[in-house]
Amino acid sequence: MMLLMPMVPSTWLMGLEIFALILIVPTVIYFIGHRILRASPLLFNALHWVFGGYLTYVLVAGISTLMYS
Repeated sequence: MMLLMPMVPSTWLMGLEIFALILIVPTVIYFIGHRILRASPLLFNALHWVFGGYLTYVLVAGISTLMYS
């Protein structure tokens, strides 16, 4: 746990930036891709699988961090 302490956000602004990188930026990329890839069904479905996998990873990482820290 001590090795992770330098990575903990020290200000609310840094915490907001980390939140944006983890959740908001991928969501914006998803919606842009959703609009662009609508004409190509195979890539459109792949976008959903990749984004769903990413959200599952974030959820599992968050829950495991809360449980084991």
